[in-house]
Amino acid sequence: MTILNQRGNVLLFVISGIAMVAAIAMGMFYMTSTSSLGQAGGSGMNRAYYLALAGKDYALANWSNMASWNNIELSLSNTETFQVSYLNEKITSTGIVNKNTPFEARKTIIAQSPSPVRKHFFEAFEDLTKWATGTQVGAHAIATVSGDKTLDVTSSSSAFGSGLWSFLQLNAAVAGVDFSTSWLDAGRCLSHDLQVKIINNQPFYMAGLIFKVAGSADSREYYGISFLRAKMSWWFGWYDNDNIPSALKPPAIWNTYTTDGLNRYSQPTIVLWKRQGGSFTWLAYKRTDYVVDASNYLINWSNLQVRLNEAYPLGFTNGGPSPLLRGAIVVGGTSGAMARISGTPIMTSESWSSNTASGTLTLTNISGTFQNGENLLVNGVIRARVSGAIGAKTNYIRVFYGDVNSHGTQNNIPTDSANRGGNPRIVTGSSNIIHWPVDNVSDWNAYYDYMTLVQWDGFQASASRLGGSGTMEANAIIGDSSLLTPDSGTIDNSGVALHATGNTATSTYFDDFAIQY
Repeated sequence: MTILNQRGNVLLFVISGIAMVAAIAMGMFYMTSTSSLGQAGGSGMNRAYYLALAGKDYALANWSNMASWNNIELSLSNTETFQVSYLNEKITSTGIVNKNTPFEARKTIIAQSPSPVRKHFFEAFEDLTKWATGTQVGAHAIATVSGDKTLDVTSSSSAFGSGLWSFLQLNAAVAGVDFSTSWLDAGRCLSHDLQVKIINNQPFYMAGLIFKVAGSADSREYYGISFLRAKMSWWFGWYDNDNIPSALKPPAIWNTYTTDGLNRYSQPTIVLWKRQGGSFTWLAYKRTDYVVDASNYLINWSNLQVRLNEAYPLGFTNGGPSPLLRGAIVVGGTSGAMARISGTPIMTSESWSSNTASGTLTLTNISGTFQNGENLLVNGVIRARVSGAIGAKTNYIRVFYGDVNSHGTQNNIPTDSANRGGNPRIVTGSSNIIHWPVDNVSDWNAYYDYMTLVQWDGFQASASRLGGSGTMEANAIIGDSSLLTPDSGTIDNSGVALHATGNTATSTYFDDFAIQY
């Protein structure tokens, strides 16, 4: 069964081949090059240069098997070798001709590592073998809903200092989800997309995704993104009566409400929040539409997605004549500093065609120091100008939502909730697939329009709401500088989990959990 839609994934480098094939191809490349050089009377230095290129190509062709080439020297003949190694996100390849003789010639080239290829994980909940049931909060089981298996929250417990919870974390090692390697490849910056589909048929609810988990038991810290509708009841005054931590409920959700006898229900909301230092904090909220019915009940199998991009910000102006894209290597025209663009630039002006676009690049794999006012080049062509200095590592968070139904006409506006395609549940025998947002928002069009990008109605002062007015991602990005992965050592703050919270947690089912990273 096909479950992944890779139409929105721009694979900027395809890793292929095995060591033997790569060695043969490398040898053919070198022999062809040196044959041409020989006919032209090429020097030993020219030959060394082509050997260095061959070493770089050998490394790239075997990128997924770094142990086979890192810190090696490979001989093509008695007089011609190359040495290749990888350090600090760079490939260093040295071609050597006539080694250890008076005629020795060496040429070294340095190349950026390839842009990481998207990897995928999909969970249809046939069983719980990929989940850390030994550390769960509450209890979970596999149940059949509408003829297909799903994750059922069977009980909840008091946890995390406030509220009733179910919490089930993915066992990444068993699931084969290797965030550590992708984090290292990105210069110790973690980026990934998560999604899940949810049922909760009660008038109030809180359920969704948890990410960047660190710690254990009640000391765990993490971000969460959830569908939320809160409940109050009357007893000589209104009081919270849902066992959802009050710190996760933005006051504005009560600006309008529905009353049913002695109960009051808030506006349905998508809320981004975190737990840090033992305390909960909501970060941003969006009053939801088109994933709830006329009574504000959550539509069955509504879809919730989060895109995390941990990166370093660098302001730019004079961008153009076309959008700067995820994965591109930018080089400072004066400083020679290099970095990779991670994710869609955060725009304040999208006037690319007139070379006046401006905004913030989110960068990883940084080498050197960019200078304020210098040109930024991509493939040797000036594409923008640096504005200011590079900032500190930050989590940039985008959230998307959808449901099983199509609405209106699919279009090229990512924030248009009234028009988008449906995201039906994947069931046995269906041709339904997982839909992901495009990597570059400038590529968003009707063909990819299966979810809505959240434009946040409100946010906490401790976070930043980004995306310039009138841009495709206006008010759609939250920046937060907590729960960061470390700059050395091994990865932390990388766990992912599912949660249901409050008195109706046990009315929650999850399906079609997926990751791309």
